[in-house]
Amino acid sequence: MCKFYLSKGQVIDNRFEIKFQISSNEKAQSYRALDKQSNKTVYLKLCLTNNNEAELLRTISHPNIVNYLCQGQFQGYIYFCTSFVSGESLASKLKREEYLSIFESTNLILGILNALKYLHNLPNPISHNQLSTENILLELKGKAEIIKISGFGKSSFQNDFSQDILSVGKLFYTMLLGEIEEGIEKLKFPDFFDEKTIYILKKCLGLNPFAHYENVDQIIEDINSESLSFTTRKENLGPKKEKVLKTKLNKPKGFSAIAGMECLKATMQLDIIDALNQKEKYEEYGLTIPNGMLLYGPPGCGKTFFAEKFAEEIGFQFYQLKPSDIQSKWVNASQENVKNLFIEAEKKAPSIIFIDELDAILPSRDTDNINHMNTAVVNEFLAQMNNCGERNLFIIGATNRPNAIDPAILRSGRLDKHIYLPPPDFLARKQMFELYLSKRPIDILDYEQLAQLTENFVSSDIKLICDEASRMALKQSSKITMDILSQTIKDTPASLSPQQLSEYAELEKKFSTQRKEKDKKKSKIGFV
Repeated sequence: MCKFYLSKGQVIDNRFEIKFQISSNEKAQSYRALDKQSNKTVYLKLCLTNNNEAELLRTISHPNIVNYLCQGQFQGYIYFCTSFVSGESLASKLKREEYLSIFESTNLILGILNALKYLHNLPNPISHNQLSTENILLELKGKAEIIKISGFGKSSFQNDFSQDILSVGKLFYTMLLGEIEEGIEKLKFPDFFDEKTIYILKKCLGLNPFAHYENVDQIIEDINSESLSFTTRKENLGPKKEKVLKTKLNKPKGFSAIAGMECLKATMQLDIIDALNQKEKYEEYGLTIPNGMLLYGPPGCGKTFFAEKFAEEIGFQFYQLKPSDIQSKWVNASQENVKNLFIEAEKKAPSIIFIDELDAILPSRDTDNINHMNTAVVNEFLAQMNNCGERNLFIIGATNRPNAIDPAILRSGRLDKHIYLPPPDFLARKQMFELYLSKRPIDILDYEQLAQLTENFVSSDIKLICDEASRMALKQSSKITMDILSQTIKDTPASLSPQQLSEYAELEKKFSTQRKEKDKKKSKIGFV
């Protein structure tokens, strides 16, 4: 990406105040700006090379084409403004929804075709030449989406419309089945497409050797003359294909679903994942996977979420254990539950056993308020956790109170690694907003500003903010804007007070010091 020439807050011709930088390349830069004369948001494009886009847009006017407003010069470069489309691009919509129904796809294609029909039938016909999901904009009008075509940088006055017709076919196919990853000649048409849909697509894409479209009027006529029966992708799959699709769409995301925590991801990759995938290499160094790790820190920082995504990343059998899962009113039943869990996990090894609220399940036996049954459970866990790595079992414990856990659990040979998860830093908060909002209908957002506004907010706070902002936008039938998010942040207090954060920082320092002192006394550290 080329460096932006205009900065946020800069005013052009005493009229247009730059609000956001949108995109930049060697030919042009685009911005979101405020027209101070009309007090309306506009789209401003700065042309870095000779470009006839502004002059071309001045000559056309259609409901499905962006509306030209004005043009001017800035430091020798031509710029022009069009009305700002309050909505999203087709690319953003498909990224969120993956594919569209035939009903929605047809409506959108007809909007594109209506605009092309207007351009192609002008006294001096125009070919767009660069139709793509990026320059097809969807303006939100109540519950309806209105097509607005933009991106006329490569448009030309000509009578050859074959490129536009081909682009219509690509767009139609992409809306129905997703992005075209290989060449057009390798496209496949599933058997749940009706013949008419395939016929229209092949004629647009030039795949029908006996017929092709000469103009967009013919495409419009074919679409309107037949009721296309391909209703939705899932409705026509049948049980077997629907199961395959469900698996594909719901494929676990693993570490890619986690924003931040880069050091922890790298540690798990080196010590666990690589150790399993490169056993012979690790064995040369006398290393196996560690027996387990302790994740500790304030509530809401993603300890449980990380354990679940780690299991997805590595593909292990995953067992999640809470206090209520093993506790029993019957004598010796709790110990039996623990034993059975480890037997089951070992049968299906490699396995991950995640123990939530570790301090409640394995409290320190040195405290006065622990009863005999709790002591027996701790002893059973100690016995089962010895050298788990050799049995292809990996234990992850999570707690908000590491100082309340029995010390014997934390020694080498059991939970070898101890990792503190603090509230997310600036970069992690920025990535969380990007991740949580990536598949929602969003306006242009300043993620750095959102990260600045949420200092000391934990992961669960940021997720809540994104959900509440989405509800507010849904209620207003609008996109999720910076104003909505900023107001939601103001209305959402952080889960942890500054005093609580300070207490956790002191606890981490104390716990880390104790661990280092113990490690000095040991000859073997980290691996069994």
